[in-house]
Amino acid sequence: MLQLDEIEAVHLHNLARRPAASGLSEPPHETPHPRVLSLLKSLDAATPALVLGRRGDVLAWNRLGHALFAEHVDFEAPQDTRRRPSIPRMFFLDPLTRDLHRNWAELARIHVAYLRLTAGRFPTDARLAELIGELAMGSDEFATLWATGEVADCTVGDMHLQHPTIGAASVAYQVWLQPDSPDHRLEIYTPIGDSSADALRILTQDRGESSVS
Repeated sequence: MLQLDEIEAVHLHNLARRPAASGLSEPPHETPHPRVLSLLKSLDAATPALVLGRRGDVLAWNRLGHALFAEHVDFEAPQDTRRRPSIPRMFFLDPLTRDLHRNWAELARIHVAYLRLTAGRFPTDARLAELIGELAMGSDEFATLWATGEVADCTVGDMHLQHPTIGAASVAYQVWLQPDSPDHRLEIYTPIGDSSADALRILTQDRGESSVS
């Protein structure tokens, strides 16, 4: 008898529903809902946050979210569908993103397991298949993790960072699904401990000063 947890059972059900002769197709264009953009803006002063699409593309981020995770990427990039940052691609193929995460190995395993879950949900998504192929070819770590077949959801967890501006900091992430756009996820990050809270306040002050100048 299969010993499956809830997420593994969902993934198996997704695979069972896949049409036998399903081919790949171009997925629909992803646009964040105005309500989630309003929420994202309201969080900007104190809480880093990102809006992610079904493949982990950054559909939007607030100033603090951008400053915490991708200072080296153009802030306006998510607004251009051709330049949208891909969190899985950055995580496995961008050395700066890898160096940012002190618990990279732990998070890498989670990323791959969630990407497999996503692939089961969207088996005909041509861009998702292209992303998985690109990562498997470009990253030995990704290929090894993908070969394990592990599947998992990604809703809460901790990130331990070594940030180029504020140094060591740890944040807890939590994912909020969007009723108006069920394929999209709002990820918010809160500091773990007083020292990390102080570090985020420094980053907030830096963003405030740069926006004024």
